[in-house]
Amino acid sequence: MIEVLVTTILDSKPIVQAFEKIPALKVIAPTQTEPPFKFTQLGVWRFSSYLQLSQRSGFVTKRAGATAPARL
Repeated sequence: MIEVLVTTILDSKPIVQAFEKIPALKVIAPTQTEPPFKFTQLGVWRFSSYLQLSQRSGFVTKRAGATAPARL
């Protein structure tokens, strides 16, 4: 589940489309080479990296009452 989310997030098409379609974003980064666009891409990349690392390390919070998987 997380891998699908991360793959979708890392695909930059939604970010580019947001900066092309939303007028306020288009004003601050009309050519997608300005700092606001780059910072957005960096933030999305960092968030997706956090999700991947938290999944691998088992840091993802568990629901109350959920049982942990058996370790071999």
